[in-house]
Amino acid sequence: MKNCKGVAGDSISLAFVKIITTVLGLATTRILCSFLSKSDYGTYSQVLLLVSSVSSITILGMSDGINYYYNNNKRDKKGQEYVSTIFFMQLIVSILGIIVITIIRPQLMIYFKNDNLKSLLVFVYILPLMQNLISMLQVLFISIGEAKKIAYRNFIISVSNLILFTIGSYYIRKVYILLLFTTALNGIQIIYFCIVLFRSGITFKMRDIKLGYTKSILKYCIPMAMFIMTNSLSRDLDKYVVSAFTNAETLAMYSNASRILPFDIIMISFVTVLTPVLTRILGEKQYIKAQKVYSSFLMISYLSTVILAAGIIPVASNAMCFLYSEKYVEGTSIFVIYIIIDIIRFMGLSLVLSATGNSAILMKISLVSLGANAILNVILFKIFGVIGPAIATLVVMLGAGMVTLKCSSKAMNSTILRVFNIKELLKKTMVIVMICMVEYILSRLVIKFFTNNFIILAICYGSYLMAALLIFKKSIIYYYKELNNI
Repeated sequence: MKNCKGVAGDSISLAFVKIITTVLGLATTRILCSFLSKSDYGTYSQVLLLVSSVSSITILGMSDGINYYYNNNKRDKKGQEYVSTIFFMQLIVSILGIIVITIIRPQLMIYFKNDNLKSLLVFVYILPLMQNLISMLQVLFISIGEAKKIAYRNFIISVSNLILFTIGSYYIRKVYILLLFTTALNGIQIIYFCIVLFRSGITFKMRDIKLGYTKSILKYCIPMAMFIMTNSLSRDLDKYVVSAFTNAETLAMYSNASRILPFDIIMISFVTVLTPVLTRILGEKQYIKAQKVYSSFLMISYLSTVILAAGIIPVASNAMCFLYSEKYVEGTSIFVIYIIIDIIRFMGLSLVLSATGNSAILMKISLVSLGANAILNVILFKIFGVIGPAIATLVVMLGAGMVTLKCSSKAMNSTILRVFNIKELLKKTMVIVMICMVEYILSRLVIKFFTNNFIILAICYGSYLMAALLIFKKSIIYYYKELNNI
């Protein structure tokens, strides 16, 4: 791949750095699991769960709004005015969020049944706003062509996280110290983003705030907000159900087992770079070109994700022990279900629908998904126990993904069969299944000679990866070149 420029080149650059940062992130998690008690790690997980939910509610679709309004008006002053107005709106919404959390604080204490959470709620006030600002600033970075700087920033933050969390976990072992480290690093990121954007001519001035834009911004952003919020709640709903019916220790196990791992790393990197590109192409109504781009994106996303993810399933228990320590191995079955969820995640991406302004469709899909997920989570928990919510998430995500894929195809004046080669996908899936079966047989032999989880993973998963990459090398390169020719 001599040509590392263009959309695909930027995406691979982001993915390469993200692989490194993800490894550092997993190392950080392993340190936390090793040195924190299950109770402390459960408390830490509860704080992160609340931060995730509050962030998803208060973002109100504004990162998508930044992308939509700035990239459609970036050549005139209107783009600057939209940016300033959206950031001002985010600040107001976040302040309202803090007020609501303060009001419902007693109910949160009752729900989570954890007195240690009370003193940590201050981070639920601060971190969601910081995360939302970072998400919105990152969109502007991509829009001005600074995608690679985001990759470098991610690397530096991951190294800093690893160092600070190692010190905090090993020497101090206090959850609030770890959250203080996170807050400080988020603050540094925001300052860095603002400095670079100011130098590029993007400023946030009071005089650029146009309250008259509020109505049009909300008209686009609120349906997106409903989509993002309900998607996030659907993603975290299983943890809320586990919290309601069990304790902090069980939540600690479930949180690790259900953690999103970097199997979709290539896909997410392509989404980051392709979002403004597809927004422009679809805005110019170049539907044939958009179909070609989206088709190549779907195939390279599926291929890269299934190759990285499927090979972990035959050695799932060893992976759980290696990633999170032996005390979390009881969550292996949940871990496997979430690997399958990671594989099918590409189907439900909002890339095309958000680019074409079809946020109302996304809102409807997500609302139905949330309702179905809420019902299934409780029912399946009662039937299957702690694994039930994971099964519910898989079923709902599969259904929502199919609907999203169908609507995305329709938005480009196409059909699923035109943009997604199902026959080719099934062939490739069968090959992957066969390689996994061979890997499982190999693992049964390897564990007779080795007990170290790292060695078992290195031999079995390493052999699987080499075989899969050799078999699918031509296909990956083909789709890479297709995207790079945009």
